[in-house]
Amino acid sequence: MKLYASSGDPASPPFATGANSTALGEGAISYAAGAVNQAAGMFTGYGDAQTGSYIARNITTDNVITEIFLDGVSERIQVPPNATVSFNIEITARRTDSGQEGAIYELRGGADRGAFAGSLALLGRVNKTVITEDNSAWDATITADSASSTLRLWVKGEVSKTIRWVAHIKTVEVRN
Repeated sequence: MKLYASSGDPASPPFATGANSTALGEGAISYAAGAVNQAAGMFTGYGDAQTGSYIARNITTDNVITEIFLDGVSERIQVPPNATVSFNIEITARRTDSGQEGAIYELRGGADRGAFAGSLALLGRVNKTVITEDNSAWDATITADSASSTLRLWVKGEVSKTIRWVAHIKTVEVRN
């Protein structure tokens, strides 16, 4: 199956290194599990002008704040050195043990990382919109972990309720 076509030999064909990831377009690099990254050229290096699409998931059975991951276990979105990333995240939750409860949240914002580890930070405040929720005890948020240079997505369910959480994370990524 052909996944890439161009009108000639691209100088920088797409490059996918993450498990089950896809890179589309000249200069795109996809390094996270299940990611789809797209570029239409680059400034000077792979991934310095691209978009990303990521899916994260986890299950809660209590009201403890729980992280959701790209691979469902431990993988997060890495922010490379000298990068600014904007994000638009839609999180959908569904109770699966009984009852008919759900929720949808949207998180919009960005993060900025300098040249060195430990410099990742959110840009200003994250705009959170509760699109709808059957239960106001549920919640979702995002943080920037400067120690690991990753974005961390968190959810909170409810005691004695099994809730599945799925997030679609869309990014615009630029770096020097």
